[in-house]
Amino acid sequence: MHYANKCTFNKKVCYGCNEEGHILRDRPKKKEVARPNVPPKLKARAFQMMLEAAKEVVDVTLRTFLVNGLPINVLFDSGANYSLVSYEFGGKLALPVEKLYNTLVVEVASGKFVPVSDRIKNIVIDLNENEFHEELLPIELNGFGIVLGMDWLSPNDAEILYRNKIVRVKPPGKESFMVYGENAE
Repeated sequence: MHYANKCTFNKKVCYGCNEEGHILRDRPKKKEVARPNVPPKLKARAFQMMLEAAKEVVDVTLRTFLVNGLPINVLFDSGANYSLVSYEFGGKLALPVEKLYNTLVVEVASGKFVPVSDRIKNIVIDLNENEFHEELLPIELNGFGIVLGMDWLSPNDAEILYRNKIVRVKPPGKESFMVYGENAE
């Protein structure tokens, strides 16, 4: 029971701070929740598809390149946040696998979330005689050896010309070049 001048029935009153004029979700003075000193798990997306499907999809580009001297299918995918290497191909590289500081949780095409806790450094990708020394995350990939995602595309100012299946790459301090994918017009 309360007096009429204290009634909050027809007023917007925040249940968090008891002030009028807003409700809890719109509260301007949100208190920061104390969090333990544990870094959050990072999240990323990696839209995996089968090799044959990648040849038909318009928003990715695919081609075989030399990686550490071995030929492998490389997919350029602006829908992937991070660059990845298949477990199978990563094992052929005979490079040390290191633990990540934080486990990365990757959402794959099926909607499942896959934890990734390793990385492989010193992977040399030869794109038309332009070498890139990369650090990639090992994961199960469907028919690809490597997926180059936004963490590679963005710093190399790469632009996927989807209709033509061409990637225009403008790496810092180097001349720009084109990568022609399979079925390029």
